[in-house]
Amino acid sequence: MATRRSLLATFPAATGLSITGCLSSPDGDGGPGIRLESVDDQPDGPLAIEVAVTREAATEERPPGLRVSVTNTGNETVDVGEARAVVFAYRYSENGTLMLLPDGGDYPAEPGCWRLTEGIGVSEEYRIRTLAPGESMTSALSLYATTEVPENDCLPTGEHRFESRYTLNPVDGDQQFRWGFTVALE
Repeated sequence: MATRRSLLATFPAATGLSITGCLSSPDGDGGPGIRLESVDDQPDGPLAIEVAVTREAATEERPPGLRVSVTNTGNETVDVGEARAVVFAYRYSENGTLMLLPDGGDYPAEPGCWRLTEGIGVSEEYRIRTLAPGESMTSALSLYATTEVPENDCLPTGEHRFESRYTLNPVDGDQQFRWGFTVALE
């Protein structure tokens, strides 16, 4: 029996048109595969930031996944803000077509396609997280296409940059920097 994906996979060859996302990953396990294309150098100061792919391809059950960790490598306690943004929760790609959302949420998206059908509201409160020496904060994230992607498309292939601003000891405004990474969906 033909599936939606097998039918869609034959469409580009028959028409000469391409379809964005949802067809197959490099290993054939579902929608587009994800890989880290580039990661910024570690910042000067007492933080180590890591990003890793946790789910390499979209499936009918789950979108591609990433994990971002921030660790205090210094000898003193440090306050980090904004706490959600530094682990890339609720962050949009620079072109606005992708959004990273915390795993486990019930988001308005079609399974298998992972395009949000409506926007996600995020409060404007500024959260600060205190990290003791050696302490980490980690966020498991799922990758969704936003409503900026046309309705009949899914996860857009290509390179997508995510970047966040970090403020250490935000009450004093001691140190600010930007850090990010680029993913490729193919």
